[in-house]
Amino acid sequence: MRLRVPFGFTSWADIHEYFDSGFHAGHHHEYTIEEFKYVFERTGFDIDEFVLYEDGLRSVQVGSMADVKSQGRTKSRAVSEPFFVSAGKRALLVVTALFPRLRGNMLLVVEKR
Repeated sequence: MRLRVPFGFTSWADIHEYFDSGFHAGHHHEYTIEEFKYVFERTGFDIDEFVLYEDGLRSVQVGSMADVKSQGRTKSRAVSEPFFVSAGKRALLVVTALFPRLRGNMLLVVEKR
């Protein structure tokens, strides 16, 4: 999914079907960036801020919006992992720093019109 979603592809039903059909049986969806923004705009929100961040590769706390933007967070607890796991996570963090669309989390700050 990390490779499909950044390029606008999803394994789930088209998000437009949720709004444009009488019934949508789905409940779980990995949103593409465009779908995520569309849902909020379609339901009457203005997007004030959009941030892609990677949190799944760390054990951290997010204290503020500045922490999300800078990714300058500290570990909230010590985690003992095998070297190859921690090395793999560090490598993936480098990749997500180079290619932000591969980050695992999206955050929107919106305002109701």
